[in-house]
Formats: sequence, C-alpha cells, structure tokens
Amino acid sequence: MGRGATGWEDRRRREATLGGRLVYGYLAAFNVVMAAGWCLVAAMLVSSAIYTASPLSALHLACTNVGSLVLSLQLLVCMEVVHMALAWVPPSTMNPLLLLHCKVHQTAALGFVFVHWAVVDLIRYPFYLLNMVRACPPLLKWMRYSEFIVMYPISFTSEMYLWWVMYPYIREWPLEQRKGSLEAAAATLYGWLLLAYLAWRVSTFPFNYRRMLRLRGHKDQGGPSPAAVGATTKAD
Repeated sequence: MGRGATGWEDRRRREATLGGRLVYGYLAAFNVVMAAGWCLVAAMLVSSAIYTASPLSALHLACTNVGSLVLSLQLLVCMEVVHMALAWVPPSTMNPLLLLHCKVHQTAALGFVFVHWAVVDLIRYPFYLLNMVRACPPLLKWMRYSEFIVMYPISFTSEMYLWWVMYPYIREWPLEQRKGSLEAAAATLYGWLLLAYLAWRVSTFPFNYRRMLRLRGHKDQGGPSPAAVGATTKAD
C-alpha cells in the first residue's frame, strides 16, 4: 500500500512539470491511436468473416485484407521500446514482428495470429489509457491479466505452424540461388538453428504458461505486477 501511494505521489510530481504533462499527453494519444487502429483491424476481420463464403476463407485472406494496417500498427509498437529507453514506461515484453513470407501469407494460421493481436491490443491499450487516469474498471483489469489463458495457446500454436511452413523456403531458396556458396552454408546453419529454436519454444511452453498463471495469481492477490505493464507512466 505504501509503495503504491509513493508511486502515485512520484507520478503526480512528474506530471506537474511541463515535460511531464507533455509525456502524459503523448502516451495518452499513443494509446488512443493504437486502440483505434486495432479496433479497425477487428472490425475489418469481422466484416470479412460476415461477407466471405466462410469464416475460414476470411482467415485465409487476412493478410490481404488487413496485412498493411497490421504491419503499420506493429511498427508503431516499436515505439514502446523508445518509451522504455526514455524511462517513460516500465520494462515490457514486446510482441515480436512476425516474418511474413510470400509463400505463407494466405494461410489460416496467420489469420489466427491477427485475431490474437487484435483481441489482446483491444484490451491492452484501453487498459493502459484508463490506468493512467486511475479509472480502470475491474472487468478490464481482469481481462488484461486473463485473456492469455485462451489466447496464448492459440497464438503459440499458430506461430509455430507458420515457422514450420516457412522452414523449407528459408532453407531452400538460398540453396537454389547459390548452391555450394557461403550463403548456402549459412542458410543450412540457419535452418538447423531454427529447428533448435522451435524445439526450445515447444519444450518451454508448459513452463512459460505456468509462470504466466502464477503472475496472474500474484496480481489478483495484490502482489507485484508482471513485468509487462505497458505504455503507462513509470509508476503503476
């Protein structure tokens, strides 16, 4: 309790300065823009599912329908690294940019990844914004720390499938172009490293999932919050 009170006092002192007010306003605008962007992505995905022959077909065409907008939003997510470097926000685990390969852009797995990003960020950015003004409703807070229970396994499975589908092209394209060259050897090495990475991700998934559940339990009990707090001011 004392720690939280001290954090909010420090926050109010920072916001009292002109620079603090500018940072506060910028972070609020950033969260609004990101929330609006992902709301548009979600609306486009829903509209595509309604007016396409089947929801599965809509997922297959997700990259065509919303790929450019999703890429723009994911590039904006990189600004969160700048926010952390400037100590405007706490350290956070960033969503990695997904490698979009021309051979796999029309696959339902990529559509599932887009749906996951839209759901998570439609919760995440409003949570950050309302948390800045201490007006976050309990339901939104619960959703922020509970959505991963369903969405994380779906996202993980889709991501692993995409890497697996991309694997032959990652290895074969440089080999076809420069057979026997140093680039071909590097591509072969990269292919083996990718397999090792996928094996590591799969083997550590149960431990990571249990760890996220423990962090969620700590948050529900009023303990330390998870590292990924997001684009709020530095004091949660």
